[in-house]
Amino acid sequence: MAYTRVNWEDRPSTNTPINATNLNKMDKGIYDATYENGLNVSNEVDEDYRVSFLKSKNLNDGINRGCWIGGNATTYGVTSNDTGIYIPVSGGNYTISTTISQARYRVCCGNDIPSASSTAYNGLNKDNTNETITINTTGYKYLIINVTDLNAMKITKGNTATTEDYFSPSIYVDGEEIYSKPEVLWQNPSPSSDMANNASINLSTDDYNSYEVLWVMSTSDTSNVFSSGIIPKGKSTILNTARCASGGTTNYERPINYNSDTLLKSGIPYSATASARSATASVLIPYMILGWK
Repeated sequence: MAYTRVNWEDRPSTNTPINATNLNKMDKGIYDATYENGLNVSNEVDEDYRVSFLKSKNLNDGINRGCWIGGNATTYGVTSNDTGIYIPVSGGNYTISTTISQARYRVCCGNDIPSASSTAYNGLNKDNTNETITINTTGYKYLIINVTDLNAMKITKGNTATTEDYFSPSIYVDGEEIYSKPEVLWQNPSPSSDMANNASINLSTDDYNSYEVLWVMSTSDTSNVFSSGIIPKGKSTILNTARCASGGTTNYERPINYNSDTLLKSGIPYSATASARSATASVLIPYMILGWK
Protein backbone atom coordinates (compact mmCIF):
# COMPACT_ATOMS: atom_id res chain seq x y z
CA MET A 1 0.00 0.00 0.00
CA ALA A 2 1.32 3.46 -0.91
CA TYR A 3 2.29 5.73 1.96
CA THR A 4 0.21 8.93 2.30
CA ARG A 5 2.30 11.86 3.48
CA VAL A 6 1.27 13.95 6.47
CA ASN A 7 2.32 17.17 4.66
CA TRP A 8 3.32 19.04 7.79
CA GLU A 9 2.35 22.70 8.12
CA ASP A 10 4.15 25.41 10.10
CA ARG A 11 2.61 27.29 12.97
CA PRO A 12 0.13 28.86 13.48
CA SER A 13 -1.66 26.09 11.50
CA THR A 14 -3.28 23.37 13.64
CA ASN A 15 -4.01 21.04 10.71
CA THR A 16 -1.00 18.77 11.35
CA PRO A 17 -0.55 18.35 15.12
CA ILE A 18 2.53 16.57 16.47
CA ASN A 19 0.64 13.81 18.24
CA ALA A 20 0.66 10.02 18.59
CA THR A 21 -1.55 9.54 15.54
CA ASN A 22 0.77 11.31 13.13
CA LEU A 23 3.98 10.04 14.70
CA ASN A 24 2.73 6.43 14.70
CA LYS A 25 1.69 6.84 11.08
CA MET A 26 5.26 7.85 10.19
CA ASP A 27 6.69 5.06 12.35
CA LYS A 28 4.55 2.41 10.68
CA GLY A 29 5.29 3.77 7.21
CA ILE A 30 9.04 3.55 7.81
CA TYR A 31 8.75 0.02 9.24
CA ASP A 32 6.54 -1.29 6.43
CA ALA A 33 8.74 0.21 3.74
CA THR A 34 11.92 -1.22 5.25
CA TYR A 35 10.92 -4.66 6.56
CA GLU A 36 7.65 -5.71 5.01
CA ASN A 37 7.35 -4.42 1.47
CA GLY A 38 11.00 -3.75 0.69
CA LEU A 39 12.76 -0.42 0.93
CA ASN A 40 11.02 2.07 -1.36
CA VAL A 41 12.88 5.37 -1.60
CA SER A 42 11.80 8.33 -3.70
CA ASN A 43 14.70 10.50 -4.82
CA GLU A 44 13.01 13.77 -5.75
CA VAL A 45 15.65 15.22 -8.06
CA ASP A 46 12.64 16.01 -10.26
CA GLU A 47 9.09 14.74 -10.40
CA ASP A 48 9.85 12.12 -13.07
CA TYR A 49 12.81 10.46 -11.32
CA ARG A 50 12.12 7.66 -8.86
CA VAL A 51 14.33 4.98 -7.32
CA SER A 52 12.87 1.93 -5.61
CA PHE A 53 14.35 -1.19 -4.03
CA LEU A 54 12.22 -4.32 -3.96
CA LYS A 55 12.87 -7.56 -2.11
CA SER A 56 11.00 -10.80 -1.57
CA LYS A 57 9.69 -12.20 1.69
CA ASN A 58 10.45 -15.66 0.30
CA LEU A 59 14.16 -16.35 0.91
CA ASN A 60 14.33 -19.49 -1.26
CA ASP A 61 16.01 -18.54 -4.55
CA GLY A 62 15.60 -22.09 -5.89
CA ILE A 63 19.34 -22.56 -6.58
CA ASN A 64 20.47 -26.02 -5.47
CA ARG A 65 23.58 -25.93 -3.24
CA GLY A 66 23.66 -29.74 -2.81
CA CYS A 67 22.99 -29.70 0.94
CA TRP A 68 22.17 -32.90 2.81
CA ILE A 69 20.97 -33.48 6.38
CA GLY A 70 21.34 -36.88 8.07
CA GLY A 71 18.31 -38.98 8.90
CA ASN A 72 18.54 -38.12 12.60
CA ALA A 73 19.08 -34.43 11.69
CA THR A 74 22.25 -34.13 13.78
CA THR A 75 24.73 -33.65 10.92
CA TYR A 76 24.72 -31.86 7.57
CA GLY A 77 27.00 -31.32 4.60
CA VAL A 78 27.08 -31.04 0.82
CA THR A 79 27.40 -33.49 -2.09
CA SER A 80 26.72 -33.34 -5.80
CA ASN A 81 23.86 -35.84 -5.43
CA ASP A 82 21.63 -34.00 -2.94
CA THR A 83 19.09 -31.20 -3.20
CA GLY A 84 19.11 -28.41 -0.66
CA ILE A 85 20.14 -24.90 0.22
CA TYR A 86 21.57 -22.89 3.11
CA ILE A 87 20.95 -19.25 3.92
CA PRO A 88 22.63 -16.87 6.39
CA VAL A 89 20.31 -16.06 9.30
CA SER A 90 20.09 -13.21 11.79
CA GLY A 91 18.56 -15.01 14.76
CA GLY A 92 14.94 -15.51 15.73
CA ASN A 93 12.36 -17.75 14.10
CA TYR A 94 12.21 -18.71 10.43
CA THR A 95 9.25 -20.53 8.88
CA ILE A 96 9.63 -23.15 6.14
CA SER A 97 6.64 -24.37 4.12
CA THR A 98 6.11 -26.60 1.08
CA THR A 99 3.36 -26.75 -1.51
CA ILE A 100 3.71 -30.54 -1.91
CA SER A 101 4.50 -33.56 0.23
CA GLN A 102 8.28 -34.06 0.21
CA ALA A 103 9.84 -37.54 0.32
CA ARG A 104 12.96 -35.86 1.74
CA TYR A 105 12.19 -32.93 4.05
CA ARG A 106 14.77 -31.99 6.70
CA VAL A 107 15.84 -28.70 8.26
CA CYS A 108 18.48 -27.65 10.80
CA CYS A 109 20.72 -24.79 11.95
CA GLY A 110 24.50 -24.73 11.78
CA ASN A 111 27.58 -22.58 12.22
CA ASP A 112 29.57 -23.80 9.20
CA ILE A 113 28.99 -23.36 5.50
CA PRO A 114 28.08 -26.90 4.34
CA SER A 115 31.08 -28.96 3.28
CA ALA A 116 31.99 -32.54 4.21
CA SER A 117 30.10 -32.88 7.52
CA SER A 118 29.16 -30.49 10.33
CA THR A 119 27.12 -30.61 13.53
CA ALA A 120 23.44 -29.73 13.10
CA TYR A 121 21.35 -27.95 15.74
CA ASN A 122 17.58 -27.84 16.25
CA GLY A 123 17.31 -30.42 13.45
CA LEU A 124 13.98 -31.81 12.30
CA ASN A 125 13.16 -34.74 10.00
CA LYS A 126 9.76 -34.31 8.34
CA ASP A 127 10.23 -36.79 5.48
CA ASN A 128 7.05 -37.71 3.57
CA THR A 129 5.06 -34.72 4.87
CA ASN A 130 4.05 -31.24 3.76
CA GLU A 131 4.17 -29.73 7.24
CA THR A 132 5.00 -26.09 7.91
CA ILE A 133 8.04 -25.80 10.19
CA THR A 134 9.10 -22.91 12.41
CA ILE A 135 12.70 -23.16 13.64
CA ASN A 136 14.60 -20.95 16.08
CA THR A 137 17.95 -19.85 14.59
CA THR A 138 19.17 -17.76 17.53
CA GLY A 139 22.86 -18.42 18.18
CA TYR A 140 23.52 -19.96 14.76
CA LYS A 141 24.85 -18.62 11.44
CA TYR A 142 22.99 -20.67 8.84
CA LEU A 143 19.65 -22.35 8.14
CA ILE A 144 20.07 -25.55 6.12
CA ILE A 145 17.24 -27.25 4.20
CA ASN A 146 17.40 -30.64 2.43
CA VAL A 147 14.34 -31.56 0.35
CA THR A 148 13.27 -33.52 -2.71
CA ASP A 149 11.82 -30.57 -4.66
CA LEU A 150 13.44 -27.23 -3.87
CA ASN A 151 11.07 -25.28 -6.11
CA ALA A 152 8.11 -26.19 -3.89
CA MET A 153 9.72 -24.62 -0.81
CA LYS A 154 9.11 -21.19 0.70
CA ILE A 155 11.23 -19.72 3.51
CA THR A 156 10.56 -16.53 5.42
CA LYS A 157 11.73 -14.81 8.58
CA GLY A 158 9.11 -14.88 11.34
CA ASN A 159 6.41 -17.23 12.57
CA THR A 160 4.04 -17.13 9.59
CA ALA A 161 4.56 -18.91 6.27
CA THR A 162 4.65 -16.75 3.14
CA THR A 163 2.72 -17.42 -0.06
CA GLU A 164 4.97 -15.07 -2.03
CA ASP A 165 7.09 -16.38 -4.88
CA TYR A 166 10.79 -15.56 -4.85
CA PHE A 167 12.12 -12.62 -6.82
CA SER A 168 15.63 -11.18 -6.78
CA PRO A 169 16.31 -8.00 -4.80
CA SER A 170 16.39 -5.32 -7.46
CA ILE A 171 16.84 -1.57 -7.82
CA TYR A 172 14.68 0.20 -10.38
CA VAL A 173 15.13 3.71 -11.78
CA ASP A 174 12.04 4.99 -13.61
CA GLY A 175 10.85 1.38 -13.87
CA GLU A 176 14.12 0.08 -15.37
CA GLU A 177 16.05 -2.57 -13.43
CA ILE A 178 19.66 -1.50 -12.86
CA TYR A 179 20.76 -4.10 -10.29
CA SER A 180 19.85 -7.69 -9.65
CA LYS A 181 21.03 -10.48 -7.39
CA PRO A 182 24.10 -12.34 -8.73
CA GLU A 183 23.71 -15.82 -10.17
CA VAL A 184 25.72 -18.78 -8.87
CA LEU A 185 27.90 -19.84 -11.82
CA TRP A 186 29.83 -22.57 -10.00
CA GLN A 187 30.10 -24.10 -6.53
CA ASN A 188 32.96 -26.22 -5.26
CA PRO A 189 31.63 -29.69 -4.34
CA SER A 190 34.59 -30.24 -1.96
CA PRO A 191 35.40 -26.88 -0.32
CA SER A 192 37.22 -28.55 2.58
CA SER A 193 39.82 -30.09 0.24
CA ASP A 194 42.57 -28.19 -1.53
CA MET A 195 42.08 -27.68 -5.26
CA ALA A 196 44.49 -29.25 -7.73
CA ASN A 197 46.72 -27.01 -9.79
CA ASN A 198 45.23 -26.11 -13.16
CA ALA A 199 41.87 -27.58 -12.10
CA SER A 200 38.97 -26.60 -14.34
CA ILE A 201 36.18 -24.39 -12.99
CA ASN A 202 33.31 -24.87 -15.43
CA LEU A 203 30.80 -22.03 -15.25
CA SER A 204 27.13 -22.79 -15.85
CA THR A 205 26.60 -19.95 -18.36
CA ASP A 206 28.37 -17.15 -20.23
CA ASP A 207 25.47 -14.78 -19.55
CA TYR A 208 27.22 -12.39 -17.13
CA ASN A 209 29.15 -9.13 -17.37
CA SER A 210 31.54 -9.65 -14.45
CA TYR A 211 32.25 -12.32 -11.87
CA GLU A 212 33.25 -12.67 -8.23
CA VAL A 213 35.26 -15.48 -6.61
CA LEU A 214 34.33 -16.43 -3.06
CA TRP A 215 37.08 -18.42 -1.37
CA VAL A 216 38.21 -19.96 1.92
CA MET A 217 41.73 -20.24 3.32
CA SER A 218 41.51 -23.38 5.47
CA THR A 219 40.56 -27.01 4.87
CA SER A 220 39.44 -27.28 8.50
CA ASP A 221 37.31 -24.11 8.71
CA THR A 222 35.01 -23.10 5.85
CA SER A 223 32.92 -20.73 7.99
CA ASN A 224 34.99 -17.67 6.95
CA VAL A 225 34.51 -16.80 3.28
CA PHE A 226 36.48 -14.10 1.46
CA SER A 227 35.82 -12.26 -1.81
CA SER A 228 38.01 -11.43 -4.79
CA GLY A 229 35.89 -8.39 -5.54
CA ILE A 230 34.13 -7.86 -8.87
CA ILE A 231 36.24 -9.00 -11.87
CA PRO A 232 35.39 -7.96 -15.46
CA LYS A 233 34.40 -10.79 -17.78
CA GLY A 234 37.41 -11.98 -19.78
CA LYS A 235 39.98 -11.13 -17.09
CA SER A 236 41.98 -13.30 -14.68
CA THR A 237 42.37 -12.50 -11.00
CA ILE A 238 44.56 -13.40 -8.02
CA LEU A 239 43.31 -14.51 -4.61
CA ASN A 240 45.62 -13.17 -1.92
CA THR A 241 45.97 -13.01 1.84
CA ALA A 242 48.59 -12.49 4.53
CA ARG A 243 49.24 -14.57 7.63
CA CYS A 244 51.11 -13.40 10.70
CA ALA A 245 53.34 -15.73 12.73
CA SER A 246 56.29 -15.44 15.09
CA GLY A 247 58.63 -15.27 12.12
CA GLY A 248 56.78 -12.35 10.54
CA THR A 249 54.08 -11.85 7.93
CA THR A 250 53.85 -14.07 4.86
CA ASN A 251 51.83 -13.17 1.77
CA TYR A 252 50.01 -15.89 -0.16
CA GLU A 253 48.55 -15.78 -3.66
CA ARG A 254 46.63 -18.08 -5.98
CA PRO A 255 45.79 -17.09 -9.56
CA ILE A 256 42.37 -17.77 -11.06
CA ASN A 257 43.06 -17.85 -14.78
CA TYR A 258 40.53 -16.92 -17.47
CA ASN A 259 40.36 -19.47 -20.32
CA SER A 260 36.95 -18.71 -21.79
CA ASP A 261 33.64 -17.18 -20.76
CA THR A 262 32.61 -20.55 -19.27
CA LEU A 263 35.99 -21.86 -18.11
CA LEU A 264 38.34 -20.60 -15.39
CA LYS A 265 41.34 -22.53 -14.07
CA SER A 266 42.93 -22.65 -10.63
CA GLY A 267 46.56 -21.55 -10.77
CA ILE A 268 49.48 -22.69 -8.60
CA PRO A 269 49.53 -21.13 -5.10
CA TYR A 270 52.48 -18.93 -4.26
CA SER A 271 54.10 -18.01 -0.95
CA ALA A 272 56.34 -14.94 -0.70
CA THR A 273 58.66 -16.91 1.58
CA ALA A 274 58.90 -19.92 -0.72
CA SER A 275 61.83 -20.25 -3.10
CA ALA A 276 59.47 -21.26 -5.92
CA ARG A 277 55.79 -21.64 -6.61
CA SER A 278 54.45 -24.58 -4.61
CA ALA A 279 51.11 -26.30 -4.27
CA THR A 280 51.69 -26.43 -0.51
CA ALA A 281 52.31 -22.73 -0.09
CA SER A 282 48.74 -22.02 0.98
CA VAL A 283 45.22 -23.35 0.68
CA LEU A 284 43.23 -20.48 -0.90
CA ILE A 285 40.35 -22.66 -2.11
CA PRO A 286 37.77 -21.20 -4.53
CA TYR A 287 34.39 -21.84 -2.91
CA MET A 288 31.84 -20.28 -5.29
CA ILE A 289 31.78 -18.16 -8.46
CA LEU A 290 29.04 -15.52 -8.75
CA GLY A 291 28.06 -13.87 -12.03
CA TRP A 292 26.97 -10.22 -12.10
CA LYS A 293 25.12 -8.35 -14.85
